[in-house]
Amino acid sequence: MASGTSNSRSAIAHLSHSFIPQASSPRVSSPSLTWSSPVQVFPKPIAGMVPSNISCPSASFCAAVDYFLPRTIFTSNYPSGGRPVDWIATSVSRGLYVAGYSDGQISCPSISLCVASFPGPGRGGVFVSDNPTGGASTWRQVNIPDASDGFSSISCPSTTFCAALDHQGDVFTSTDGANTWSVTPVGNIAGSYIGPYISCSSRSFCAIASGNEITTSINPTGASAAWTTVKVSHLALSLFEFNSISCPSASFCAATDIGLPGKLYISNDPGGGASAWSGSTRTAIKVS
Repeated sequence: MASGTSNSRSAIAHLSHSFIPQASSPRVSSPSLTWSSPVQVFPKPIAGMVPSNISCPSASFCAAVDYFLPRTIFTSNYPSGGRPVDWIATSVSRGLYVAGYSDGQISCPSISLCVASFPGPGRGGVFVSDNPTGGASTWRQVNIPDASDGFSSISCPSTTFCAALDHQGDVFTSTDGANTWSVTPVGNIAGSYIGPYISCSSRSFCAIASGNEITTSINPTGASAAWTTVKVSHLALSLFEFNSISCPSASFCAATDIGLPGKLYISNDPGGGASAWSGSTRTAIKVS
């Protein structure tokens, strides 16, 4: 596996997907969490095999994807076991990583559905499995003509609804277990450097973090007009850009940026306009 520095960078970038305070709380407080020691999935560093994104619908199942190649999905029925043997690596594609595109993405609403994507122009791939721990034969590649470069972000709050974004700023939705997808051009949400990112609490609410803007919808499967965009920060994108968002409900979202210092933005009314979002400097959490 890659060095601890690389893994820490990926973990920080997606930390907001792992813990979000309850919607009823007006403040973000430091949780009393106990962190295990890092688990090295491979016995020694192997070029290209770098887990970059993870989805854990329960304490007894997690799935992750790699950053470079070969396109690998890691699954575990015992993610807290602390042993490399608790993780299974399944190679689903040998497509090439392309600089300038986001790392691999994955979303699993349950152990009975995972959706993964490996972006790249002409080499992107979207893979779906109803049995993620069953090996390569249980993963199928879904042909999505309008998303030949893969997805930059995926959010599946349930097995009957998924939403995803491509690098051109289009929203893709599926209501049949990620087998077929519909596309809606939303506008300028492609981001200037990274992302965009999407998080959906249900079929009736999704939020997108892109550049210095938040775009929300209470009808994600609707037309372009169903989406509303607000500018949260007026800083130049070279100084500020969202790199993650998580919305456990329609009344609470949290997002992080890549600013120096980085900030955590929260809102109890994500679609309520720029004034509904407040930012505070993030405090690093040492886990190893």
